[in-house]
Amino acid sequence: MPRTALLLTVLLAAWPALAAEAPPAARCVEKMAAMPDYFQADKAYGALPRGGKSYCGPTALSNALVWLDTHGFADLLPAAAPGPKEQFALIRTLGTEAYTKTDEVKGVGPSGIMRGIERYAAEHGYRATATYAGWRTQRNRVADRPAVDWLRRGVDGRSNLLLNIGWYKKGEDDTYVRLGGHWLTAVGYETADGRTRLIIHDPAKRSQGAKRDSVTRCPVRCLLRPLPADARLKKNATAETPFAARGLMVLGGITLKRGADCAVVDGAVAFTLEPK
Repeated sequence: MPRTALLLTVLLAAWPALAAEAPPAARCVEKMAAMPDYFQADKAYGALPRGGKSYCGPTALSNALVWLDTHGFADLLPAAAPGPKEQFALIRTLGTEAYTKTDEVKGVGPSGIMRGIERYAAEHGYRATATYAGWRTQRNRVADRPAVDWLRRGVDGRSNLLLNIGWYKKGEDDTYVRLGGHWLTAVGYETADGRTRLIIHDPAKRSQGAKRDSVTRCPVRCLLRPLPADARLKKNATAETPFAARGLMVLGGITLKRGADCAVVDGAVAFTLEPK
C-alpha cells in the first residue's frame, strides 16, 4: 500500500478517538428557552412533601426529562405536550422509593439521581447512560473533580447535565465546611477569554427574586472560578479530616443559601438516552 494511502487509513481509523477529544463549542444556549424551569415549592398543581424543600433533585431531573420528551424521546411522558401539571406528577413519581428515593428532609444524593434516571428510562423503553464526576459517590464515577470541558460536554446536544452544588462556609486557614447541598439543571454555557459561565435553572426561589412560578424561565449565568489553591473542604461540621479542594470550582452568580459563603460544584451527573 502506498505511504499516503496507509497514512490516510490510520487517520481514518483514529478519527473517532480524535473527535471524542475535540474541545466543546464555545457557546451552547439552544436549551435555555425550551428547558422547563419548575419551581420546587409551587403549589399550583399540588404540594410536594414538606413544601418541596428537599425535592430539588427530582425537580432538576424532571426539567431534563421533559425537555428530552419533546426532543426525540416522546415516550418518556404520556402527554403529547407535557406542561407544568404533567411535570408536577413526574416529580412526585421520581421522588418515590422506586426511583430516586428522595428523603423528605435530607433530599437525594448523586447515586439516587442516577438510579432514578436509569430506572425511569428503562421503564419507558430507553437505555440511559449516566456518569458522575465528583467525590460524593463511586457509582458510575469517571472523575473525582468535574472538569470544565466535561461539564460543557454534558450540556451539549441531547446530553443533559445536573449540577450538585455544596453550600460551604469559610472557616480558619482556608477550610470550608459543607452546610448542605442543592441540585440545579444546566441549560447552557458561554465561554470567552478562557472563562466559562454555566447557565442554570434553579428549582429554588432564592435565585429568582420575588415572583416565581413554574411557567416563567429564569436562567442564571454563573461564572465558574477555581477555589484558592490551598483551600481544604470538610464534608460537614463534625468531619475530622479535611480534603484538598484542588480542581473544584465555585459557582458564582447564584444567590447563596443563608449562612453560606460560596457554592462549590461538588459533583455533576451527565446523562444521555438511546432506544433499547
